[in-house]
Amino acid sequence: MIKIATLVGCAIGDALGNPFEMKPASSPALKEWDGLFKAGGTFWKGEAGQYTDDTLMSMALTASLIERNGFEPANVAENYLAWYESGNTRGIGTTTANAIHNLQHGATWQESGLKHSIDGLPAGGNGTAMRASPIGLWYRKEPELLLESAMLDASITHNSFEPKMGSVAVALATA
Repeated sequence: MIKIATLVGCAIGDALGNPFEMKPASSPALKEWDGLFKAGGTFWKGEAGQYTDDTLMSMALTASLIERNGFEPANVAENYLAWYESGNTRGIGTTTANAIHNLQHGATWQESGLKHSIDGLPAGGNGTAMRASPIGLWYRKEPELLLESAMLDASITHNSFEPKMGSVAVALATA
């Protein structure tokens, strides 16, 4: 029960946070927020209470963990590609979209993740951390596999240090 509750909590947090994505903590909209679901968003203008690509990718990751009884990066990448090709991308970021585009064009999961963004800086973003809780749940009693899986999952889309560490942090906190 706790596992399902964690994933539902992540989806609720995603839906609550979407309208405030990329806004600073000093944003009037955030300061005046009443705690209820709101419509809007920066990358995707969802209806109040709708979750985004982050939850959809968490669902694809969870399905792979269950189907394969553990983390298999090639299968996770296939699930991400199938999700992307469904067209239900709800706010996908540029780095993730480019990485999935790489998968579409024959890149392996080891090759798909971006190391640098278009401005030449290391590929950043919080999408990897947003989808890491299933890894923390699955490997909560196996910290070495948790660390390895969180970093490998991040590398499918964001193959740079900070997104990998964000994934590790969330997976560890979830565990």
